[in-house]
Amino acid sequence: MQSIRFLAALAACLVQALPAQAQMSANPPEIGEGVRAFGDKLGPDVVKGVTTLYRPLHEAASKEGVKVEKDLAYGNGERQKLDLYIPSTLPEGAKPPVLVFAHGGGFVRGDKKDVSHFGYYFAQHGIVTALINYGFAPQARFPAGGEDVGKAAAWLRTNSSAHPGDTRSIFVSGNSAGATHAATFGFVTSASSQDDGVRGLILISIPTADAEDLAAQDKVYYGEDAS
Repeated sequence: MQSIRFLAALAACLVQALPAQAQMSANPPEIGEGVRAFGDKLGPDVVKGVTTLYRPLHEAASKEGVKVEKDLAYGNGERQKLDLYIPSTLPEGAKPPVLVFAHGGGFVRGDKKDVSHFGYYFAQHGIVTALINYGFAPQARFPAGGEDVGKAAAWLRTNSSAHPGDTRSIFVSGNSAGATHAATFGFVTSASSQDDGVRGLILISIPTADAEDLAAQDKVYYGEDAS
């Protein structure tokens, strides 16, 4: 039941990722017009522009009912830190699911604070949420991103006194480059590990790479060897 509630909350938060025409009625008119103005081409300028359009809505959204613990170190690296978003009130004895979320940024930029609205939203819906930072390329190369995701999940398990979440019900997610790191954790770095409490992997707008001809931005993270 917790898993069903979790996935329903995720679907509600990501509804804007569905086809724009079907969703414009749920937006203020000026935002709908702004999204349409970008046309049907997707690129970094569009992502930045749409983010700018929606930022005022994220900033204005309620932050009530959430306790936030920032910059908790889950490793020794400068960027190996996470922010915990915890529901302020839970039924006695409740053990809510846990979400680990990695932001996007093309492997070289971004910050957990950029997706703080995720933390507030899911915590308000009864989910302990950890937004993580991770090492940037080229200093951090594949599979370092997946390893960082794994370290964050491990920290949540070994520091269960820091939150009320169920460490046997952890979900790992991310968008764009963060989705790559989540996938690396799910399919590569954790493949041979024992039960780690992770019950779901949710990949949002995951980028792909051509193994026959790596693009310049891919080589920054994957290196020259496409294998």
